[in-house]
Amino acid sequence: MARHRTQGISGLIHPSTHLTGAMEGQLRKATYSHLRIHADFSNELYLFAKPVMNDTRFSINVYGSSREVGFQHLTWLFHPDVLLSSLRHDGSGPIPAIKRWDDRQGKYTWDLRPHKSRVNFVDRQTLSNWNALRGEEDRSSAEDTPLLFPITTAEKEAIAAIAAWPHRLGGLSPKISQGFHEKVDQAAGYFDRGPASPADWGDVILQGSFIGVATPYNKQPPAGDRRTTGTISDGITKIYRLTPSPESTFGVRRAAHDTQRSRTSGSTT
Repeated sequence: MARHRTQGISGLIHPSTHLTGAMEGQLRKATYSHLRIHADFSNELYLFAKPVMNDTRFSINVYGSSREVGFQHLTWLFHPDVLLSSLRHDGSGPIPAIKRWDDRQGKYTWDLRPHKSRVNFVDRQTLSNWNALRGEEDRSSAEDTPLLFPITTAEKEAIAAIAAWPHRLGGLSPKISQGFHEKVDQAAGYFDRGPASPADWGDVILQGSFIGVATPYNKQPPAGDRRTTGTISDGITKIYRLTPSPESTFGVRRAAHDTQRSRTSGSTT
């Protein structure tokens, strides 16, 4: 951090990895006491030209002298005008999201609407709620809790309600498997790659691109499309509601034989 006078202010642009990483707790705790504004951006509009990629994250950070934790936190920003206008906004109008439907373009576009609700104020109580949500009871202090990235203040009550729920998945001691490794296990012959309508679910491996919130039957590319053999990075342009049957599994990867490797990493918290 740049040196400044006791009452001085420094503004820096840098990644926010120290505010989210597992090993940076002490640095994060010290940073929080100096933060005044943290504004997290995605490079989707190429504010930084290539070779900086569109999904690169960076943040604008305003630091001052050390004090009790209290800073303004804005996330999912795509243009600096949204930051400045949100800080001056009167709170009127609809609450923004990550994307919004654009009638003129006929598609969803990045939401650039400024709004007062984009400004989340983070203090010790906020960090304590976030720590409870994460279920990390062994954390030395709530003040080194990694940042969460709520879009607006409308999510605050939901976060608090979930944080207050006493049961956690870790309490059930689940066994977690990382599943197949897409490249290594295919080369080893555990499965082959191609579109199919298998007769049995035992021959089906769902790709990440087909798994949506609360359901694996989320979408598939059109039959015969070259992308039925692709991954999510290839892009899928059409969405179909699937029925839970093996006949509707275009674009999945098909197991090559019945032998499947089990990788169990043990319990998780």
